Amino acid sequence: NFCLGKRWRSSQTGEEKYQDIMLADFRAFCANDNNRLVNFWNELNDLANKKINEKQRKSSNNNYSSIKSNA
Repeated sequence: NFCLGKRWRSSQTGEEKYQDIMLADFRAFCANDNNRLVNFWNELNDLANKKINEKQRKSSNNNYSSIKSNA
């Protein structure tokens, strides 16, 4: 970061090495190294589908309850 002084950019803080490691990991993730991106996407998609199904069940239960109470 160009805004930081030399003291904070020194190798003593380990900040630059950590950033390099994180960037390399991010690039590997985006390149689908070890199928990480696909696994993440599938996990996220499964969670979203579960939430949608829960909302649909609650909605259908509420509709059934209101129909039953009106009858």
